[in-house]
Amino acid sequence: MDSIFNTIISPSSATTIIDYNPTDINECIKNKDFGSLKDIGISTGFTDNNTTRLKSWSILLGCGGIDVYDSKKEGSVLKSRKTSKDNTFSDIIGRDIKRNGYSRWDKTSTYSDYQKKYDLEQIEKLLNVVFTEYPEFNYIQSFDSVFALFYLIANGNLFIAKK
Repeated sequence: MDSIFNTIISPSSATTIIDYNPTDINECIKNKDFGSLKDIGISTGFTDNNTTRLKSWSILLGCGGIDVYDSKKEGSVLKSRKTSKDNTFSDIIGRDIKRNGYSRWDKTSTYSDYQKKYDLEQIEKLLNVVFTEYPEFNYIQSFDSVFALFYLIANGNLFIAKK
């Protein structure tokens, strides 16, 4: 029986060394194998391939299999007629965005000031759209950091980050 993992047990140390390769990750994604994806993420992290990483995180975060290429073009259609600031939390979202740690994260600290400003504006838009479309949700301070992470994992694609 083929195994997703190639396991080598060292008799001298009784240590299990697990060797992963990208096809194993793709097999886990294909089968929506949460446990194995979690193990791969903890052990070695995901590949440098943004598509593979996004697909992996979408399964781990409970979003199912996200169409990372938006082949149905759902992202190009504005589904809500409400403006993005038609929610009771837009003021606190704006304040939180101004003090967001996104600009200082390891991954984003080297981005240009222009890129950081643009990204934070997009994250603010994402937050406002979600809290406008789902008025039953409640915003809490620092939720902007959670959404910033979704934005970063989605490689700046608001449609996918929102899903």
